[in-house]
Amino acid sequence: MPRRPVSNCANGKVRCPRATEFDSLHIDTSRMQELIGATGVDWRDGIRRQLQALPPALLRQSPTR
Repeated sequence: MPRRPVSNCANGKVRCPRATEFDSLHIDTSRMQELIGATGVDWRDGIRRQLQALPPALLRQSPTR
């Protein structure tokens, strides 16, 4: 999927996403639901759990540029 420019709110100029950033994703989960059923965890809770499971030192690191 080609990356498209992302608006930079800081100065109003356009920039391309870094390699460490995701572009917008639209995922069709209908096949997954057919195979394993509905998910039991809201996505926000899942993200929260993932962040809580990470070592605190990893969360403090700045992304490499």
